[in-house]
Amino acid sequence: MYEILDFFKRNKYHFIGWVVLIAYEIGAVGFVSGKFNTIEVSLLYYVLNILLFYTHALVVLPSVLNQVKNRIAVLPPLIAVECAIYVLTLYILLPVISNYKAINFQYLIKITWKCVYLIGFSSTYYLFRKLTSENIRNMALEKARFNRIIERKDIEYELIKSNYAYLRAQINPHFLFNLLNFLYDKVKEFSIQAANAMHILSEMMQYSIRKTDKEECVSVSEELNQVKNLIYLNQLRFDNKLQIDLSYSKEALDLKIIPLVLLTLVENMFKHGDLTNPGKKASIHVYVANDTFHITAINKLGVITSDTVKYRSGLYNVITRLKLAYNNAALLECLIDGNSSFSVHVTIPVSCLTESIGFVAKQEAGQKPEESFSPKNQNLNRTNKAFAFIKKNKYHFIGWGGFMIYEIGIISLGTGKFNGLGDYVPDYILNILFFYVHALIVLPLAFGRPKFRGIILCLLIILECIVYIVNYNIVIPFIVEFFDLQNKVY
Repeated sequence: MYEILDFFKRNKYHFIGWVVLIAYEIGAVGFVSGKFNTIEVSLLYYVLNILLFYTHALVVLPSVLNQVKNRIAVLPPLIAVECAIYVLTLYILLPVISNYKAINFQYLIKITWKCVYLIGFSSTYYLFRKLTSENIRNMALEKARFNRIIERKDIEYELIKSNYAYLRAQINPHFLFNLLNFLYDKVKEFSIQAANAMHILSEMMQYSIRKTDKEECVSVSEELNQVKNLIYLNQLRFDNKLQIDLSYSKEALDLKIIPLVLLTLVENMFKHGDLTNPGKKASIHVYVANDTFHITAINKLGVITSDTVKYRSGLYNVITRLKLAYNNAALLECLIDGNSSFSVHVTIPVSCLTESIGFVAKQEAGQKPEESFSPKNQNLNRTNKAFAFIKKNKYHFIGWGGFMIYEIGIISLGTGKFNGLGDYVPDYILNILFFYVHALIVLPLAFGRPKFRGIILCLLIILECIVYIVNYNIVIPFIVEFFDLQNKVY
């Protein structure tokens, strides 16, 4: 008993659908023709329809489409066999169970058409069932993949946070900031030069802390100003004996990059390079070429000690921050030649530096002008929009087309009469209009109200019925009569 109830529960929508379809067909044919079949005939007819529907959807199509190689050649004969069995069964059993006398050529055509129509619906059900199962499987796979991505991203995010915090701690010695301000106030009374040096150092510290804490990009010009400050401070240390050239192109100044990249490279030069040799000047060149931002730093290596290994940590710092900011688009390359000359080359595509000012203007200037307005272009746009609308709602058009063909066919075959298309068009326009008004306006309006939604829905449905009846019995006949008069005049 429990298994039977569970079967009904799992397939309740199938039972509801068949009950609604059977009631609709019996009512539509009966009320239009004024004739109703006996219970035995209706029972045989719909049992056979249901058997054909599920046999085709659950047995024939899966066997052919999933296993047979020449499926296109095999499927049509099987459909012909199904139709033959269907028609032959009705032809044999109808006279037996009810002395049915109406079996003639016209009736055979009608039941054959009904069989083909049922097979079409059954094929649609099979495709829907297969699509649903594939969607469920794909959703499960996508959910599992998404969960794996989340787990991996969580791990990576925590690792990035910890690594980035460590890297920022290396760059930002916060504890010196207040001390520098104190020393500046004390030293300026004795040495203006030393005070200025402390002021510049304090400014650099403030820049470092403010920019990295906000995690914002800075213009290359801001970064270059801090590089100039760093060079100034180191020149003071070495009595202006440092041999270093700084050059940059105007195109690079307005580009936006993550902070402290250039500053860290220059700091490494002062820490580990020999910058006092007039014959081998250090150089820093910042420029743009081939839509790529470049930083080139070249210097002679100093005396190699155990501290030289820290050179790598500074470069690793820059590499890590570039990767976090630009993924794999940014590239940092290092090279040591035979003359102990060390060079670093950083490249970043300009397209990654989204806050660029100069280059955005250039790109906008290089864009093709929009096509001028013309009636031809306007008509073309309207046509494209119409095709896009049809493509977007193709299943609606297919569904309504199939429904209208089915309804007109079954009523015409049941009554033996076929009215002109002019009689059907106004009816279906009204049906389609009320269908979408109810689905897209009435139901959202009713269920959007937190209170009294049941009462509001009933009142709106009553209003819809009144409007529908008025239109069906007054407006549509008037329109049909008007067009008939127009046709007679012309």
